Amino acid sequence: MFRHRAQQRQRHRLSLLIRTLALFGILFGTLALRPQITAAVESGQPAVPYTCNKLDYGIYWYSYNDTSQKAYSDGRAIPGFYDPSKPTIIFTHGWERNRVSDGRLAGTNLSEGRTNFAWRLYDTNVAEFWLDQGWNVGLFQWTQLANDRASPGLTFFPSPYFAQSKIWTPDGPAGMRWAKCSKDEYEDRPEFTPGVSVARLFYEAYQDALAQYSGSEIRLAGNSLGAQLVIAMAQIAYTEDQLPSSRRPQRIALLDPYWGPTRGFDYSFMPGGKRPGEISREYVQALKQQGVVFEWVKSSAVNEYNWGDTNEPLIDTISRTDYKLDLPEDSSIWNYHKAGWVLYFWSKDFPAPDECTQSSTPDEGCTPTGRTAYASSNTIERASEIMDPDGDLETSDGGRWEQVTGRTTGTAEDDTFRCIGRCPCSDTALVFDTTASMDGILGDVQTAATSIVGQLFTINPSARIAVVEYRDSEADAFGARTVLPLSTDQGAIVNAINSLTAQGGGDTPEFVLSGVREAIGLDWFDGQTGTILLIGDAAAKDPEPLSGFTTISTINVALANRLVIHGLPQGSAAAASFTPLANGTSGSIFSSSDYPTIVQAVTAACSLPE
Repeated sequence: MFRHRAQQRQRHRLSLLIRTLALFGILFGTLALRPQITAAVESGQPAVPYTCNKLDYGIYWYSYNDTSQKAYSDGRAIPGFYDPSKPTIIFTHGWERNRVSDGRLAGTNLSEGRTNFAWRLYDTNVAEFWLDQGWNVGLFQWTQLANDRASPGLTFFPSPYFAQSKIWTPDGPAGMRWAKCSKDEYEDRPEFTPGVSVARLFYEAYQDALAQYSGSEIRLAGNSLGAQLVIAMAQIAYTEDQLPSSRRPQRIALLDPYWGPTRGFDYSFMPGGKRPGEISREYVQALKQQGVVFEWVKSSAVNEYNWGDTNEPLIDTISRTDYKLDLPEDSSIWNYHKAGWVLYFWSKDFPAPDECTQSSTPDEGCTPTGRTAYASSNTIERASEIMDPDGDLETSDGGRWEQVTGRTTGTAEDDTFRCIGRCPCSDTALVFDTTASMDGILGDVQTAATSIVGQLFTINPSARIAVVEYRDSEADAFGARTVLPLSTDQGAIVNAINSLTAQGGGDTPEFVLSGVREAIGLDWFDGQTGTILLIGDAAAKDPEPLSGFTTISTINVALANRLVIHGLPQGSAAAASFTPLANGTSGSIFSSSDYPTIVQAVTAACSLPE
């Protein structure tokens, strides 16, 4: 018995030593301990078949006809599969419950035990669209590590909690155990099991596979848990000095990511004791500051209904595009979950889709804005604009897009998307309080008028802009009036802004609602969404004397005319009145507490670069 305990202690010390050295390697990049595990697949060999009673992971380069070759550790070329001079995309899969298998599917080069690029629903291999355009296509396989599920004691449903923990740390509740051929049989003995996280394994495989890379772009894409993995790996790539900048990923696609189960799960073992969604947000923000461009698409409800973390705060950092799929062939949540990454890869075969006006609908079709929307075929410059509409990496003001057309087909060819949140201004009415207290604020806008107007037309060349002012009918000669109708004449718009003078005003509340109603009465295009920027420093009279206008009635009239009101209040009194108008029309508030100058507020409201 004592001898048995001594052996247990010895094994425990060995395991502890291995994990300690691995942790030391994580902290001090160049000394990272690489696991000396006998691979089930040698470099240069196909992904399948393989012996799943041995652990295999790594980057595989894919070619036509479902064929693949495992990357060489010295990064050498593999004719027909990998050319170090070509642009490169590397994909990572997510949870692989009960998918470990070492055989081939009859008549194919595919295996149920390995992720591949085939979408059998449409008999399409989406890797080939990239190969046709001269890209290398890689896939980081971690199937045996991802094939793990939480025990029934943690959840009533099968959960990827154990698989997820391995992405971030080797010290999670299931360690780094990996699945073998027999169902629910795992290997966790230290001499056969990695002592570092999957993110570290991915980084080391990436570092080796691209050791001779000289191409123009490296892009990562991850589906489900794979989205967490590409974030975690990219963070290592950018915080350690081993990779030259030319071999770091420049663009990362998060394709229907799963941000992890939340309720009833312990995350104290995670870095900083934080949940995956929170860690991901921190890493994404840091990577964004390094110039990494992110794309985020949601194609299913996999994070909803208390299944996962919706990670809504991340939208403000990198924007999000939502598919609204209604596929008659298979409407299961799991098929929609896969569609997020399949459609991204398929979109490479088509020109970038149209961005539609906000008023576009599936029934009426897409009215193009002249810009492109989310797609893998977008330029990196346009992807960056979608990620960060105002171009300021320091701010958190990402927008939202949703699918308009292509909802009932499984191809990316007919997809279009419309902006529904923090959208660049199109037809816009600038509605100014011009009472005496606005003198300094008007001066700031007039100083920057030429720049603001120029940027509005740069972002949306077909835009029209109007200028409206309001005061107080009880004390002044007018309550509100149009200084310039909706116009495309930039010089006339600038002159109209510069013609405003601040004077009058009887008491603190002003005829705000008359100003909004005057703007609503402009000659807006039928069927298109317009924008009202409401700029003032005083509260609204509500109900308004003489006119009888109320906030509620004004909201209703604005909605009937498809107008969105953004409030740019210069003080708390104005904010109290502008907020209901903005909220009631799906607009936003850009307050003086967040934007110290009115120019910054206008810039943020219309998603202009500073």
